[in-house]
Amino acid sequence: MHGSLNLSVVMETMRTIDWIFLLALIVLLAFSGTSGERLRNAGRKIPETKAEPKPDTSNIIEVGDLVQFVFTDTPNELRTVTITDDKSDPANGFITKRSPLGYWLLGLQKDQEAIVGLPTGGRSVLIREIKKASLYSL
Repeated sequence: MHGSLNLSVVMETMRTIDWIFLLALIVLLAFSGTSGERLRNAGRKIPETKAEPKPDTSNIIEVGDLVQFVFTDTPNELRTVTITDDKSDPANGFITKRSPLGYWLLGLQKDQEAIVGLPTGGRSVLIREIKKASLYSL
């Protein structure tokens, strides 16, 4: 049996190669990409990050808000509408965000005067009051 391979030696060699391959793979993964960054930065103090403050929209007209306004050519006629996603009932004060008036009111602020484009032509409006949906729908 001089020319034959010893099976136990072959098996031991394969196990050793498997372990070396596995170790090399672990090292490769540990030091590549974000995993490597985490290992290299282990023990370093991570700076605190602060969340960006939400912008104050309390004075900006958004969908769901109840809005009181006047057309400046008829300043004694206070009008009240609620801007909705899809409910349109102008006789009862509901207009959609896609209606001409709803479209132009969105984004305006309290005490702001602006020209709104209506089917009958442009008219100047003055926003008197904005009641946020979260405050009046409780």
